[in-house]
Amino acid sequence: MTIANERAWRELDFRKSLELFREMREVTAERSDEVCYFDVSQIDYILRDLERIEESSPEQKQLAVRWIKEMLKGADLYESGKYQEALPHYRDSLELALAIFDQDSCFVVDAQHNTASDLLAIEAPKEREEGVALALAARASLEKQQLTKIFSYRKVNNVLSRLYYKQEKYAESLEAGRIAISLYKEHKAEGLPDYALVAGITAECLLRLGKTEESLECSRSALNDNPPRSGRFAPYRIRLLQQYVRAKIALNDFEKVDLSFQQMLLVADSLIWLGYPTELRIEHREEYLKFLHSQGETKRAEEIQAEIEEIKAKSTPQKSRYSD
Repeated sequence: MTIANERAWRELDFRKSLELFREMREVTAERSDEVCYFDVSQIDYILRDLERIEESSPEQKQLAVRWIKEMLKGADLYESGKYQEALPHYRDSLELALAIFDQDSCFVVDAQHNTASDLLAIEAPKEREEGVALALAARASLEKQQLTKIFSYRKVNNVLSRLYYKQEKYAESLEAGRIAISLYKEHKAEGLPDYALVAGITAECLLRLGKTEESLECSRSALNDNPPRSGRFAPYRIRLLQQYVRAKIALNDFEKVDLSFQQMLLVADSLIWLGYPTELRIEHREEYLKFLHSQGETKRAEEIQAEIEEIKAKSTPQKSRYSD
């Protein structure tokens, strides 16, 4: 259904999209006991805006065509990692959405979220401030409509948690992260990579704020959901393992710490082909080394020290025999 709907969007066929969502609502309502990607409340929220397009004037429909084109262009660039190039398209899509719909519209909230996500990816302080403002506006709209159990609310809190984390506002990041995590669990979506990401950030915020036992439980719970061991999302597993061992050590509970450090190094080393930073591979080993010294594990410490030296040697550019 979602693939068919994306095709309808790309063909600028709003009527087809409306029909698909009406059909989706029927099916979802019949399966009310099942957890679905979109629940009835989310679908109704989308249908309200699609019906508004269907009933609008030709001029408004032309604006809607421009809006969807800008949104899709931004999304394609974002998926390609061209975040700076995506930004003007996302901003234009938000401006057009505001011209077509009301402030609390599903598509305005979605445009605010998309723009905030792109601003987060750009990695600049000024952009993060704008991203936080947009995410907060989207969250406020959903709360005003009491739509705090739907997919849109989950993803807005996810990006807000990450934006606040980048600003080192750990209490604010924690608050948004907790909301997102509770909704991932409610939606039975703990298997998604984004869940592992926000759980790792939340565990770190808890630890930084002195909530060590809660941090341990957060990282342990997320690790039990088996986050990716390989591929582009595997760093989320590394972060969870890192927060897990830090919380365990802070609580003087050393069971499974050594094994968790070994898993962390194994995953990090397996990601060399994806460009996992050498400095992080070294940092993980230095943290493990500190733990081994504290436990009097001299032989293992020597092995890890040798690995550190080997990685450093391989990452240092060799002087050319043709240079002066």
